Amino acid sequence: MRHFGRSRHAKHDPEFADRRAVPLPSGRPIRAATRRSREKLLIEFDQWLLEVAGYPCLASLLEQTMGDPRIINGVLVEFGQFLWCEEAPYSRFADTVNAVASRAPELRKLLGAAWDLGYQWIALEPGNHHVAMPLVVLEALTGLCLLWGWPRIAVLLAAGFAGVMRPSEFLLAKRAQLVLPRDIFERPFALFAIQLPKTATLGAKTQSALVEPPDIVEMLDCIFGAAPPEALLWPMSGQTFRKRFNSLCRELRLPLNLGGKCRGALDLASLRAGGATQLFLETDDPHLVQNRGRWMSQKVMLIYLQELVSTTYMSELPEATRAGIFQMGSQVSWMWTQAVTWVRDGIPASSWPSLWCSMRPPS
Repeated sequence: MRHFGRSRHAKHDPEFADRRAVPLPSGRPIRAATRRSREKLLIEFDQWLLEVAGYPCLASLLEQTMGDPRIINGVLVEFGQFLWCEEAPYSRFADTVNAVASRAPELRKLLGAAWDLGYQWIALEPGNHHVAMPLVVLEALTGLCLLWGWPRIAVLLAAGFAGVMRPSEFLLAKRAQLVLPRDIFERPFALFAIQLPKTATLGAKTQSALVEPPDIVEMLDCIFGAAPPEALLWPMSGQTFRKRFNSLCRELRLPLNLGGKCRGALDLASLRAGGATQLFLETDDPHLVQNRGRWMSQKVMLIYLQELVSTTYMSELPEATRAGIFQMGSQVSWMWTQAVTWVRDGIPASSWPSLWCSMRPPS
């Protein structure tokens, strides 16, 4: 019998044996984390259907819906109203609608009423974008890191800003993912190889973040150059890094984004928005910014470009806070140079705070 579509070399190719063992999944390709999140949401939606809407399960609801999409739309609208009254975030409703649509792809384009409720939700509670961190604030934060003996945090903050990276892209990176000048014939830049990039399903499967400022590249090489390939650049938890970031912001009297309810507050995601905005201000080249930030479209990129917010951020801070930031930022250049020397000489970072006390900034 003829085997339609099969290569004549299939029986000798191990790839085809793997195909038979693992069939193609159905539905649109999504990340494993997204799939797990949707499964959890569907379990909660099933429970709500049973206790509130009077349906035994989602499968029963979808079976009745096939002849009339108004049924599923009505139930989802009722569920959205329930979440609204329970003060749930909009993302829970939107992700639940997408999860339901993944169970019945033929209904995906027929959920207009459900999405209309979502648009009403957004209109009443518009989302807040991450505040773009100005360059002078980054300089003050990194200077304070060096003053406290936190060079690893300082260089990761600087690299996240210069490389327009998401926090997870440098917090979860290993030495093998960091390409330094010593690894590529002394090229004057560093690269962060991004594993499992957010846009991998639609964009490039392999992505990288470029870090060009020579002082940041030099510090990256000093701290991580001799590390083994499997060593994490940040060996502790992401929560620990965020707590230390919050401590730095408190010391500089900066508003913090705790729980997402503080308007004009900074968080780690502000590094990406700030880096993109600073790059745009320096180059006036949106195509370059889109490429560096690895955005699929300029429409998405423009969400992050906040040149007005970035330039007016300092003016909205109290005068004492601005003075402290400018003072610390003005010292960061020579502090960075001194810190590189100490790292090369093997001076432990725990002794840095006392060493700074015995030094005077150059006049």
